[in-house]
Amino acid sequence: MQAILEMKINQVFLTQEAFRTIMDCMARPGKIGRLNNPGFSPPWGLTPYSALLLLTLLDSETSFAVLPCQEEWSGYIKLNTDALENEVSQAEYILLDGSHDIPDLLTVNRGELLSPEKGVTLIYQVDTIGAAPLASYTGITLKGPGIKETRSVYINGMDASHWERIKHLNREYPLGVDLFIIARDGSMIGIPRSNHFAWEVLDSWAM
Repeated sequence: MQAILEMKINQVFLTQEAFRTIMDCMARPGKIGRLNNPGFSPPWGLTPYSALLLLTLLDSETSFAVLPCQEEWSGYIKLNTDALENEVSQAEYILLDGSHDIPDLLTVNRGELLSPEKGVTLIYQVDTIGAAPLASYTGITLKGPGIKETRSVYINGMDASHWERIKHLNREYPLGVDLFIIARDGSMIGIPRSNHFAWEVLDSWAM
């Protein structure tokens, strides 16, 4: 299927609005923000909200990868952002399908001591993000900059293996990775590398 070039009308307004939401989510880790539906037509499996996030963050001077590999997703991203597709270890942004176990996550760029900002930004597409605990969701408890004490958020559709790997990647701050997690309805959260977190998969008997 040929990638669709999104119409440029209203894109500036949409991306400016999305950028404000993105910055607010990163400044207040775990706070649930929401993107407006941009009316985009990305390939099957990639939501319009994820597409809007990508079109907001990527441009011709950035590089990206998709895990697991999705050629149609990559073609759409290249066409609409002019960003360069790169190796996982060199990409500045990586789009991940959170439902998959992805060992390649451990090979991403964590930055350097003199340039920690070069660490990758991970963008996870998941099913649902909520403020209340539900069975089979993963509960994440965050603490650190931008949070008064702790903040909890609940995610469905993200394989539990990711959390252990992210914690490993962020073990030596300021080296590490920043995260955006975006759900199919446009709700999203940000988790910077400076935040500490704990997690547990919620069982139905505990609800």
